[in-house]
Amino acid sequence: YYTLLAMDLLETMHLEVFNAIHLKRQNIRSPQAMADYLAKVGVDPLAFVKVFNSFGVQSSLRQADARGRAYRATGVPTIIVHGKYRIETASAGSTQGMLKVAEYLIDLERQ
Repeated sequence: YYTLLAMDLLETMHLEVFNAIHLKRQNIRSPQAMADYLAKVGVDPLAFVKVFNSFGVQSSLRQADARGRAYRATGVPTIIVHGKYRIETASAGSTQGMLKVAEYLIDLERQ
C-alpha cells in the first residue's frame, strides 16, 4: 500500500493487488514476491523494491504495524473508529453490519 502510494500507483493498482491477495490467494507478501507480481502487470520491479526500501515507506510501515498492534486488529476487514472502537466481521455479523455499526459510532462520536 505505502509503496504504491509513494509511486503514485495506488489508484490504478490497489484493486489489482487486493484481488491478487484476497481473491486469487497469491502469495505476494514479501517485497520480492510483490515486485515479481507487479512486474507482470507493468510495474518496474526494481523501482518498486527501491521505493519499498526507502526511509519514508519503511517509516510508514512501522507506524502502521504499531497502530495495528495497538488496535489489536487481527484481520481484514477491521474498522477502527476514532481510535476507540474496533469493528470486525465476527462482531458485526457481516461487512454490511460493520458499516452500520461504524456509522452509528461515528454519529455517536460527533455528538
